[in-house]
Amino acid sequence: MGRVRSWLASRYRRVAGVESAQYKVARRRRRSFLESLEDRRTLAGDLDVVVDTAPNFIVDSNLKAGPTAAYIAATLTNTGTDTLSDVVAYIGDFTGAGVTGGTPGVYPQETDPSYAGDLSLQHEGGALDAVRYIDTLAPGESVTQYWLVSYPWYDTAGQPTYGAHANNLDDLVLDYDVWAQAVDPIDGPLTTVIAQTATMREEISAMANKIWPNTTSKVPDEYLNAFEEQLGWRPDQVAPAIARTEGVWYDFGRVNQGFDADASLIPDYDSWSQPVGDPSAFDASAWRLMRSYGVLVVKLNDGTEQVIAFENQLYHKDLPANNTGVVGLVFYEFAPIGVGPGQLSPYQEAASGSNNEKFNGDYGTFVGGPTGTPPTATFDKTGPATVAPNTTITYDLTVVNTGTTPFGLNVEGAPAVISDSIPSGTQYVTGTADDNMSLPPGMTALILYSTDNGDSWTTTDTGAATTNLQWWLSEPLDPAESATVHFQTFIPATFTQSQLYNEGGVGLGSTDPIYVDSVNSLVAGTLSISGKIFLDDGGVGGTSGDGLRQAGETTYLTNISVTLYPDLDGDGVLDPDEEAAPRTTTVSAGATGDWSFTNLPDGQYLVQIQADDPDRPTGYVLSTDEVIPVTLSGSSVSGIESGFAPTLDLQKNLLTTGSVLEGTNVTYELSVTNLLKPDGFVAPVSLDGHVFFADTNSTLKYIPPGGGSTTTLISSLSATPTEIAFDEANGTVFLAYASSGLIERRNLDGTGALTIATGQAGVSGIAVDSVHNFVYWASTTSDAIFRKNTDNTGVVTSITGLNNPVGVAVDSLNATIYWIETQGNLLRIRRGGLDFSNPTDLFTPTTIGSGNHNPHDLEIDPLRAKLYWADDKSGTGCVRTHR
Repeated sequence: MGRVRSWLASRYRRVAGVESAQYKVARRRRRSFLESLEDRRTLAGDLDVVVDTAPNFIVDSNLKAGPTAAYIAATLTNTGTDTLSDVVAYIGDFTGAGVTGGTPGVYPQETDPSYAGDLSLQHEGGALDAVRYIDTLAPGESVTQYWLVSYPWYDTAGQPTYGAHANNLDDLVLDYDVWAQAVDPIDGPLTTVIAQTATMREEISAMANKIWPNTTSKVPDEYLNAFEEQLGWRPDQVAPAIARTEGVWYDFGRVNQGFDADASLIPDYDSWSQPVGDPSAFDASAWRLMRSYGVLVVKLNDGTEQVIAFENQLYHKDLPANNTGVVGLVFYEFAPIGVGPGQLSPYQEAASGSNNEKFNGDYGTFVGGPTGTPPTATFDKTGPATVAPNTTITYDLTVVNTGTTPFGLNVEGAPAVISDSIPSGTQYVTGTADDNMSLPPGMTALILYSTDNGDSWTTTDTGAATTNLQWWLSEPLDPAESATVHFQTFIPATFTQSQLYNEGGVGLGSTDPIYVDSVNSLVAGTLSISGKIFLDDGGVGGTSGDGLRQAGETTYLTNISVTLYPDLDGDGVLDPDEEAAPRTTTVSAGATGDWSFTNLPDGQYLVQIQADDPDRPTGYVLSTDEVIPVTLSGSSVSGIESGFAPTLDLQKNLLTTGSVLEGTNVTYELSVTNLLKPDGFVAPVSLDGHVFFADTNSTLKYIPPGGGSTTTLISSLSATPTEIAFDEANGTVFLAYASSGLIERRNLDGTGALTIATGQAGVSGIAVDSVHNFVYWASTTSDAIFRKNTDNTGVVTSITGLNNPVGVAVDSLNATIYWIETQGNLLRIRRGGLDFSNPTDLFTPTTIGSGNHNPHDLEIDPLRAKLYWADDKSGTGCVRTHR
């Protein structure tokens, strides 16, 4: 059929807006092909399918507001004398291939050269919703199925799908197929196929056509009598677990002529009522339309009226031509088979003149919809707590109806369905899905197997290739009834995962399960993962919140929760599916804050420290990684250290100098410092406190701050650097050379030289921001400060118009830069954002001592909020600080 479809596309032509003869022939051949299939397959069968859907779909002529979805209804009837079994209804593209006979939920594509792209109907509610398992049909029994589809207003180039205005011959036509399969006890397998089309029609919205809810919640007696007289029942009862709308009135106006869709040479005189035009506000996988019924009141030109009661018939054709107006009252019954929005957006379509249709002008104003919840049940899945490779394990799945209504809507194509997937890395054991099922008397289960994770299904046991299983129960579960199914899976000797997580569920029909349960079986081993939790407060002489446990940090935390997860995809990230299957949780304990996980096999794991643990000290936050990837390969891993650090530091200083006398004021300073590290902060490998310097021999050296021998870090530089900035987080150093104007970056061993800038005269300070990856330098020649990315990407930005800037420092924690400006004996320190925004005087130009200033450097201690600079004061050297 796919080849036939391609042939159709290649033969499709339109000339001057008129449908070509080739296309007409192609469409007839497609119909003949499907009709021949139907005739051959139902020659000895008694399965009848009737589709109840309007042939014309609405596209608003103004392309502003209107419906984009419609329900397609099909009624299946057993016209024979024997009960049909394994009855399944489908909608989509019938190809005659495969177990299902086609592609349910995927519709034929039209490659019309008049329109851009491959256009088709789209199934709402997911492809699985396109399959409806009915089970059995008794002789004379009928069931109706409804499927919600959406359709395109435009092609992929933005052209309306109704083509040119006022030209009905170029309207886009989309195909769809409805087919049903069943087994006749005498004739064997049956298949009935109905091929249909939907034409995208340009239609106007008419204010004379309206909808409104039945706010009285009642139906006049004469209409109830019409139901009873014509249909044999009165609509005053709603089945349990069904949500019914209280009725929607449709004013169709005068139904006049319309199109001649069936080529009978007589206009259709038709009307169509629909509950959902906007699929975005309605979840078809959560709400299934089960039934519709109502009345049409046709007013005639002789002063009489005709009342037509109907059930499961939303499209009405051949209404009396002498009508002067038609109104309708329609009830819709929905089953809540999942959880999702159920906002209705009803609309109507009616014939309105020769080859013309219209729809209600108040579309989109209706508010409301069915309310309810799925029927109540519990689902329990059991399996072993621990497993081992080269063994077979058994899973039991049990559903219990704990409600007061039946669980399962079999007649409507939504029976109770138990589903499960085969755990990754294991193999389903052939035949075990059909073993020892425990079902209520008279109930059976249709078992479906999938080898592609549920994209397609078969009733044939697919053995070790199976990825998913479903058990479709033949009858609803009555209140308090239960059903249990089983299956087995084999764990091969080569299994490498640390645990076996598996989830099953039960739902209604082919939708997602409503109730789920899981089993998390642990694979036993002999290895361990361990660590400790410490207080990252700097201790004595250390740095708070740096993520490293220093010698002075000897306080440990207890009762901090630590959880172990499998790293199923080995990416070092805790994904939702991994978070749903923790292996176990422990807590830190003892005087050294120790925690450990034991009996682990080889594998990849994720250790998560609970960052918001209520037992952490008040005001402390996690200063190390929350999730830590760990790989076990033949040996245990220990020594993982995680810290919690204070968020604020408070210092109190006495500012009053000299003696304090009674009756005088004493001034104190309270300094609060935010100790939290910004996003992107990288803790250095070590904090050795070395002082780096360059000597006149073109070498870069360092010396411990307490004195000792110097160590050459880089030798044989091209010249002697005049400015140095060390990036401890990334292990690089930035050097500026007054002789050449070069600014470069090197690794600490001298390799990897990268030019940052050239021709930079008068460089008088350099600083690096390891968090945001910027390098700054000041220039007295340019009276400016410049910035460049540390990897030499991007452009150089600057702040100009400064007054002899010397020295620049970066506070990465607070995203601030500082610099010094001098003018004679005036000294000014300023600060701004990392992009030089909002420059502000830290203190205004001030005369400090006598003589002209000659500052040489500016450094910052962000944790203690101190600035340091050197100033030789016309030969009198000093080092000053400012808070």
